[in-house]
Amino acid sequence: MTNENPERNFIMIGAGAVGGLLGALLADAGHRVIFVVRGRTYDALTTRGLRVDSILGQFTIPKPTVISNISELTGNAIAIVAVKGYDYSAICGELSRATGYSGLILSILNGAFAVDDAVEALGARRIIGAICRVVSAVVEPGVIRHTAMDPSIEMQALDDTNIKIVDAAAEAFRAARIRATISTNIRVAIWEKLAFVASVGVAGAAANATIGELRNTPEKQQVLAELVAEIISIGRASGAPIPATSEAKTMEAILRVPGASIPSLQRDLAAGGKSELDWQVGRLLPVAEKLQIQTPRLKSLYAELTRRSNKS
Repeated sequence: MTNENPERNFIMIGAGAVGGLLGALLADAGHRVIFVVRGRTYDALTTRGLRVDSILGQFTIPKPTVISNISELTGNAIAIVAVKGYDYSAICGELSRATGYSGLILSILNGAFAVDDAVEALGARRIIGAICRVVSAVVEPGVIRHTAMDPSIEMQALDDTNIKIVDAAAEAFRAARIRATISTNIRVAIWEKLAFVASVGVAGAAANATIGELRNTPEKQQVLAELVAEIISIGRASGAPIPATSEAKTMEAILRVPGASIPSLQRDLAAGGKSELDWQVGRLLPVAEKLQIQTPRLKSLYAELTRRSNKS
């Protein structure tokens, strides 16, 4: 990939529910996209292409550009990291060793410390903090189903010298039917997003319930409210200037999600494979203890889900 117009060229690291959808939308809009994927996803994309069944329409990227190794990257296109949290540290390490690649890194993981991990590995100058909101799932490798919520990205350059590039990237996203906004404090947005996804994920997994079942049962809705409050409290104590309205805002967002929705954390736990339980929740608990934040509901559900995972 050349060094021209980095904000118009993209590298999508991961092509799962979110990365596959965003990458396909960007490619469908005419942007040049390189997918970095491995295993069954690599085989699917190189043999059958990338297919999307979306509320925005059905479409296929028949011959996407695909590589399997980050070390092959060159140039300065923006790299969107859309992998699971348990793979994130290794991906950051590979990016730091990719000597031919000098682009900005846009991280959209659901974790409180994703930006900090990226900064530690790559330096703040190269990092765009971001969150993505969408409801989508992998039907099978190379096939994405997008069922609700227009895809949106909220982002902020950590280094002011990159503001123009990020502004131009936002325009590219919008042209690809991805709503894009520039955040004034991405760390607040990250904590609010985590309070949403981790709360519905662990509560849903513990109760084996959809989001609709959680919010329509008074006892389960109370569990959600407690989880949201505990996570937001950790964020505030960690230094994020989270406003007093964030708990109510997060609960309102939960009420707007289609009731049949099942969070990816819950789906992964139910499948008995790898999950982001430790990435989204486990990493919070030692921080809460150090900061003397009480998290009884979060701690008890994490322990219960960990016990179930170890038995499966």
